[in-house]
Amino acid sequence: MSGKSSPRERPGRWWAPERWNRWPQAWRRRNSRPSCMGSRKPPGSRMGNIYLIGFMGVGKSTVGRDLAARLGRPFCDTDELVEKKAGLSVPEIFATLGEAGFRRLEAEVIGEVAKEEGLVVALGGGAPLQDGNWHRLKGSGRTVYLREAPEVLVARLADGGERPLLSSYEGKERLARIRELLAAREPRYLAADLVVDCRGRPPEEIAAEILSRLKECTRLK
Repeated sequence: MSGKSSPRERPGRWWAPERWNRWPQAWRRRNSRPSCMGSRKPPGSRMGNIYLIGFMGVGKSTVGRDLAARLGRPFCDTDELVEKKAGLSVPEIFATLGEAGFRRLEAEVIGEVAKEEGLVVALGGGAPLQDGNWHRLKGSGRTVYLREAPEVLVARLADGGERPLLSSYEGKERLARIRELLAAREPRYLAADLVVDCRGRPPEEIAAEILSRLKECTRLK
């Protein structure tokens, strides 16, 4: 016996880039499975997930929690699940692993969530842009795009400190950056099953509209 502890015994700094690929995916899944998981239904159930997509700051998490409460469903936020998986905040993940590392973790989380049923899920703004993520979302539930004007978004994102893609922009430059990112992302966003214009409305009003419109096109359980 060499006396050296194995990764399973010594999880400290497991997220370091040079060690990431050495860790078995099963270990990462076991240590990061969120409480909202485990909602699988018996074979034959058609109870799909509801995925809220849209730009950062649009209110996906707030609306999602309200919608989940109305439906009696568990709620998940993929950014929060990524943070739990890595043991780091989103800005720390970007600083340590880069955007590519964050997207890799995000894809793992989405793959896990897509295996569940009956969840309401708020996704990070860039998550739907990855084709693999998009196919998983479309194949496991309904997607809802929360659309908001750039001018409203920039007011909500005035700080930007927790938003790595905006942290280096201020004032008019931040608004221009939001418009640039939104223009690149919106073609994918608009491919959602439902498009909801938020128009600065309260989250509970938006959640009520989503519920009403979903009931028109599917039978929710």
